[in-house]
Amino acid sequence: MADIGGCLSPNNADFLPQFKAIGQGLKKRFFRKPNVAEAIEQYEELAQELQRENQNEFAAVCYIEASKCHEPLKNPIQQANLLLRSGRLYLAARDEQRYFQDDYSSLFFRSQSLHSSLSGKTQMAVQCLSQAASIYKRQNYFGLSVLVTLEVAEALYKDGAYGEALKFYRSALDTVRSQFTYIDQILVTEQMIRCKLEMTDYESSLKIINDTLVGIGNCNDEEMSPHFRAQFINRLEILRVCLLMLLGTNSVDVFGYIWPESGAKQANDPLSFSSDLQDPTGLKTIPSKGATALLSMLEDSAASNEVRKVQIQLKSLVIAVQHGSVDEIESVRSNLAPLMHQCHHDLFGMLIKMLS
Repeated sequence: MADIGGCLSPNNADFLPQFKAIGQGLKKRFFRKPNVAEAIEQYEELAQELQRENQNEFAAVCYIEASKCHEPLKNPIQQANLLLRSGRLYLAARDEQRYFQDDYSSLFFRSQSLHSSLSGKTQMAVQCLSQAASIYKRQNYFGLSVLVTLEVAEALYKDGAYGEALKFYRSALDTVRSQFTYIDQILVTEQMIRCKLEMTDYESSLKIINDTLVGIGNCNDEEMSPHFRAQFINRLEILRVCLLMLLGTNSVDVFGYIWPESGAKQANDPLSFSSDLQDPTGLKTIPSKGATALLSMLEDSAASNEVRKVQIQLKSLVIAVQHGSVDEIESVRSNLAPLMHQCHHDLFGMLIKMLS
């Protein structure tokens, strides 16, 4: 790969002849088959030496060449392992360059060429990792396939390529649905919701949240302990209430949708079970079965209390938004902070911005 030579710094240009020599050794000779196993070993040794010199991008190239050597030997897992290593090295090289970029504020270091270089490293990482994930899946290594696919999604997410990241989150979710537990599905779904929120696709996010809450209510998975169930309900309900307010839903309708009042029992206990309700957003999503309906399924009293405490805070949030009280919104955010991820904080920030 002669094009690498122009990229190597003078201190590392001596690696190029060795790289070329390995490739030359793989060419077919008259009456002599190339020693592919030896070439793999040589590529890996060179990659390790380059890693020691902190030349991650060039080490990644060596691992790619080594992975290609495994293909004729019909060693798919070894091939995927090397592609995985290569993809991660491209990401490491990208992160190092981004750190270098952030350390300087001159126009040169924020130039389009540097941005293109960062994007190029991400693209190479995505190619390597997605190929590795496909190989793992074909070999029925579903766990590795999902984890690597999520790595690809996260790499794209960090680059702000949310649309592309969403495709990989969906791909991971498809595999998880067919091979793993509902808990795993929820964890991947939360990542997908986070991505959609970055795209400000609030209506679609709300529908996914509603669907997931219904799924939690119908889930008979023995691994779904009351504590796990309460955690998922709380995180999703915080998102749901924030989104309903951001979408301009009237606070009275939010109360009626999530905490319906019907009859004496519910007048005393607004968190008790209720029948299906009309979605106030007009999105025609499936009926609400959030914390209101799910509390009755939490047999563990501690888990029920966890959900009830969060619901009290969320009611305070709706009232605070109704009255335009930024201080009260901040107070609710502080109280719920131990349960929240960055996407929750971002939505609270949007609510405050909406009232400013």
